[in-house]
Amino acid sequence: MIRHSILLLLLPLSLLADSLEAQPHLYISTNPVSYLVTLRLQDDLKRYLPIASGVEYGIEGNLTWFPESRHAWELRMARGHIHPISTVAQIHAGRLVFPWSDQLNWKRGLYGAVFAKAWSYRNTATEVRFNHAAPYLAAGYFKSGKRFSFDLRINQTLAIVSWSSLAHTQPGSALFLSPWPAFLPVIPTVTLSVGVPLSPHFL
Repeated sequence: MIRHSILLLLLPLSLLADSLEAQPHLYISTNPVSYLVTLRLQDDLKRYLPIASGVEYGIEGNLTWFPESRHAWELRMARGHIHPISTVAQIHAGRLVFPWSDQLNWKRGLYGAVFAKAWSYRNTATEVRFNHAAPYLAAGYFKSGKRFSFDLRINQTLAIVSWSSLAHTQPGSALFLSPWPAFLPVIPTVTLSVGVPLSPHFL
């Protein structure tokens, strides 16, 4: 009877331990390079620095949620000035897959990802907006510690749909593999994200 009582007392603790071990993990992060893009820089540096920022501008924040160790969902948002009279706002959403991740290994891993993003350029002088949406692929490496997380990835846009608020214009779509196709037909971009874990597992 006493042994059965002890087992009944230990059962909730065992369930609690299992739930903590399987606890989803949430990270909040930012892209530090995106802040540099909006600074007053030399023309050549300002032109090509977006390649190193993942074409993200200004204030930028991300939420990455791991429902389990082999995949994650991510939301990215950014807003900034790219010109004294121009601003850009954007949002990305996608799924990351860690094919070689050990079960319940939340610390680090290589991954592949599929994303969709939408962004809008606004001319603050004329209030004309140029809007775009695009799918893209990513591959990267994620590493987490008790206090910080690190994510470095390479991105490749595949196609684009564009429309604007200008009168007498029509939406258009095209294969889109480079931010500057006149310069190079294929240009992948790089994104660095540094953040902190919000999961109780790391507290």
